[in-house]
Amino acid sequence: AFARVDAKVANMEALQPRLDRKLAELSGNYKGLSDEMQAQIRRIDQMDTRLWEWRHQLEDDVRNKFAEVEQSQQQVASQVRLANATTEDSLKQLSSRLRRLEGLIETRLGYAEEANQSIMALDARLHELEAARLQELAHPGELSPSTTAGAGALTAAFGDGSDGLVGAGAFATIEVNVGQALQKVDLVSQDFQ
Repeated sequence: AFARVDAKVANMEALQPRLDRKLAELSGNYKGLSDEMQAQIRRIDQMDTRLWEWRHQLEDDVRNKFAEVEQSQQQVASQVRLANATTEDSLKQLSSRLRRLEGLIETRLGYAEEANQSIMALDARLHELEAARLQELAHPGELSPSTTAGAGALTAAFGDGSDGLVGAGAFATIEVNVGQALQKVDLVSQDFQ
């Protein structure tokens, strides 16, 4: 029995270096794994730090961009309000000028209508006078019923012909009336130009 114990102790002593070797290997493996684990932990910590910095930087950039966009939007809104106010003022001024121009045009059209009526009346009177004078010259002794009615007015306006100035007085009066009518027409046409 003692020999068996001796054999077992010898066997154990023979296995001891192996166990020591295995223990050293395991210890080395553990040390390597521990170092690797520490390195991984350091890498993860660095990655967390970088990720936090990146996230913080991104949040700052996004906040700054939003602030810039908001400021730009406020500037654009202010410019639009200013342009709108300027446009409204311009439209009011243009509307006022348009109303003034419409009033002036209506006034000038009234003057033109008056001038036109005066010219037409003058033309009609001139035709009557020419017809009466031609008939009087064609038939010096007789007056037609149409010219008898106007004979008094003709005589009052131009004389009775005894002084030889009937034609000159008539034409002078007609020239004055035509000149006045032409001046009115010129004024109206200048106003429209």
